[in-house]
Amino acid sequence: RQYCVEQDLDATEMNSNVKRDVFFRQTKDGKYIPRSIMVDCEPDIIEKIQTTHPGFYNNEDMVFGRENAAHCFGRGQILGYEFGDSVV
Repeated sequence: RQYCVEQDLDATEMNSNVKRDVFFRQTKDGKYIPRSIMVDCEPDIIEKIQTTHPGFYNNEDMVFGRENAAHCFGRGQILGYEFGDSVV
């Protein structure tokens, strides 16, 4: 919902809004999901998004590591190399 508000998209106008195809893609069953890629070093944040908004985001667009970077940029960069190719 917040995503639509930020992009000035109204759910009632979804069928006629030109921005729809830029920010969303339509699934086979007619639902619209955001075009987004979520990347994080640890699975906790991504799992929280999946449980908070089930079915809203495409699970294939979520990439996460297995360790916490512990608020350390250098550690996060090293962990990022482990799954960087799967993002690109």
